[in-house]
Amino acid sequence: MNTMNQNLTRLTNRLQTLSWEPWLLVASGVFMAHISWLKWPDLVIDFGEQAYIAWRLSEGAVLYKDIVYFYGPLSSTIHAFLFKLFGPQLMALIVFNLILVAALTVVIYKLFLFTGSRLSATMAAFPTGTLLNYLVRKENPITSISYNPGTWKLLGEQRVLKDLQATPPTYIVIVYHDFLEFGYRFFGKDFGKGIYQWISEDYASFKLIGKDPVKGEGFGIQIHKKGNHRPSPTLGR
Repeated sequence: MNTMNQNLTRLTNRLQTLSWEPWLLVASGVFMAHISWLKWPDLVIDFGEQAYIAWRLSEGAVLYKDIVYFYGPLSSTIHAFLFKLFGPQLMALIVFNLILVAALTVVIYKLFLFTGSRLSATMAAFPTGTLLNYLVRKENPITSISYNPGTWKLLGEQRVLKDLQATPPTYIVIVYHDFLEFGYRFFGKDFGKGIYQWISEDYASFKLIGKDPVKGEGFGIQIHKKGNHRPSPTLGR
């Protein structure tokens, strides 16, 4: 009887330690892939351009020389490589990007599981990065979801600061994004300086992945956490 009770206790403890959140993410991903299967590409606006550029590069064209392009080469080069391997078919891009989204979901989930509780934290991302909010299921207290230079010119900074001060998020994430086409390239450096100053004064730098996104020296993600604490080591440097 004692052995049976011990086994039941161990089983109960084991079940209590199991996390349901990863399975929810898996189920959500499978469900969304199912209901949207082969309905994703917008051939008129963005995706048609990306597919065309990748095909041209796979045929030998040179980016920036044969094709005028205002963004970085990484995505187009990877897509061109996939077209070179598997032929210019959309399914090659679809499978690759599904794998990429799944891998990013795991990395982001592990990262925020390490930095906070599973359910309690909120998070704001600047200047863009609402996919992070979605992937880790953390509410963004800012009503203006994307804060690019156009939004900055239209709304200014006080409205966003008001949202932040009314409901300070647990984390603020600054993601590298070069808005070269707007003439104001980097958040915190060329626009949104008041917001970045408020973040610097009220939040502590928690973790840096890659390069400092405000300096514009290359891709990086800077995580800030509210309150005083010991910063974690820098990653990817």
